[in-house]
Amino acid sequence: DGYDVTASYLVLRTKQNEPTEVFNTGRYVDVLAWEDDRLKFRSKLAIFDSELIANSLIYPI
Repeated sequence: DGYDVTASYLVLRTKQNEPTEVFNTGRYVDVLAWEDDRLKFRSKLAIFDSELIANSLIYPI
């Protein structure tokens, strides 16, 4: 009925006059399906490898 796909991601942060650092890593778990001759997302789930992202307004449950 759909396609189950995953993709890893990496977010790097570089501040002025500081070395680049890993800000966040994780993966997306998505379900895609055809609708009106287009491939569309049925669901998208972001799974963080770290428990908390610095300066974030959200907290994983």
